[in-house]
Amino acid sequence: MFWMCTRCGTVHTQNPDECRECTATTFEPVAESDLQSSSSTGPDALDDTETQTYGTTPDPEFESSPDVAVDGTVEASQHDTLPAHKEASGSGLTATARRVYHTFRATLLAPVALFRQYLLPILAFATVVVVVLWLLS
Repeated sequence: MFWMCTRCGTVHTQNPDECRECTATTFEPVAESDLQSSSSTGPDALDDTETQTYGTTPDPEFESSPDVAVDGTVEASQHDTLPAHKEASGSGLTATARRVYHTFRATLLAPVALFRQYLLPILAFATVVVVVLWLLS
């Protein structure tokens, strides 16, 4: 058995205290066979003549992904490869210097990050507690 709101006509599966659509409190019982015979045809079909498009979207330009070998490594294309003498010259020094720089930077920034994340809120809380205790005494 279903229950229909007398104000808005919303059908409920149980007898509620109030309608969820209009908050009315009066309902009348409706049989399932009555609902099936009086059901609507459903939503209206979309008419293509009413559909309008405003403006255009430019076609995005994408770069293709690099080719991948069977073992999962990226295959370098011919225009991306550098001559062997340019790759070998000085790359060890710059890689080592870069590694030392990043290690030194991480070592210096770690305490700053810990202070900002943990110690600063603790100090702020302790300051508030001290001020409140001072005002109460």
